[in-house]
Parts: sequence; C-alpha cells; structure tokens
Amino acid sequence: RSCVYCKMSTLPWDQDPTHPGAGWTVKTTIEKSAIPAAGSGRYVQEDVPKGAVIRETVLVNAGSTGCELRPGTTVLCRNLEELLSTFNIDEAADYGTSTTTGGKKNSRKIEQVVNFGASTQDMQTVGAKFEQTLFFWVPSVYINHEAGRANVIMLLESPGQSKAFIVALRDIKAGEELYLDYSKFSLPSWFKEFCRSRSLVDVESLGY
Repeated sequence: RSCVYCKMSTLPWDQDPTHPGAGWTVKTTIEKSAIPAAGSGRYVQEDVPKGAVIRETVLVNAGSTGCELRPGTTVLCRNLEELLSTFNIDEAADYGTSTTTGGKKNSRKIEQVVNFGASTQDMQTVGAKFEQTLFFWVPSVYINHEAGRANVIMLLESPGQSKAFIVALRDIKAGEELYLDYSKFSLPSWFKEFCRSRSLVDVESLGY
C-alpha cells in the first residue's frame, strides 16, 4: 500500500539524528546511553541554561497535502489510519510471526513507531486540540527516560501551536545526557490500544 498522507522519505528513526536541519539550537551528539540496555542517547556538547529552547520544529499534520517526513518537522497523527498510512504499515500482517522479508519490515516499523511515538507534555495548556494526537520528531530525538532525572520537556507553541519545542528544565552542563519523563506524556487512547493489541509497551507506560 502506498502512503496516502506523507511522502515516504527516509523514516524518522533511520534519518541522521544529528542532521544540521533537524532544529537543534545547541550542539549535541549521539552516544551510548548511560542507562543500561537503553541503546543510544543524546548528549549536549555545551552548557545549556534553564528555560532554553534546545530544539525547535514545525508541526505538520499527517493528513495535510504534501506532508513530508523531513528533518526539522514534527509529524502529527490523529488516528490509526493516518499512523498506518504515514509509515506504510500493513495492519493485516501477522505481527512478529512472519518470516518473510515484508513481514519483518512491517514488524520493525511497528516496534519503532511504538518506541518513538510521543505526545506533548503540556496537555493542560494546549487543551483538547491535541488530546488524541501522536507526535513523531523528524529525525527521532533519542532522548531516554530516567525516573527523577528529567532535564528537558516537550512543549507546544502557544498561542498558534504551530511549532514544537524541547526546553531545558534546569541548567544542563556540557557532556550531560538528556532525559525526558515519559510518564508526563498523554498518548492517545487509540494508540495505546494499538500497542496493547500487539503486546507492546508504549513509552508513557514505560515511565511508570
């Protein structure tokens, strides 16, 4: 099935996470996370003051004409149809059981969608407009969860809400790894059900 909504450029998690057009306002690098078994993490290479915007991207609706998975954007999916079409996922394929190349690709996409699907962390401010919306930073941010150690937060521009930001919660020293509090996400109910139906844990649940 071809993608109806987004032009299928390289998927967010396959793009260069240090792309110069990704919207980072400070120097960062991707290295092995200090969290065991967490994979890669993002580290700042310069001091960052509390309240500073670390990344700024433009919001793009998955259902809009000409939507692209391009660096410097945050793509919004408001329902399962948009999600499946945006990432060219075949919902009918047996998750995790197919030994065909197509089945393996489908399974990997689902796993990555679950790993990188996020939401704003200021839902009380932005209101119902984004209550059932899933966010994908392009390219992916590679910021892990660490309970009690979050030093950044994901926010939306208000009023207007045309941009998404990553903001420092405190002063961050050069060489520190960036952490989010996944429990502050408000993932849409339709996406949580999508994860449950495949026995996968969404990132918000990982935060508890």
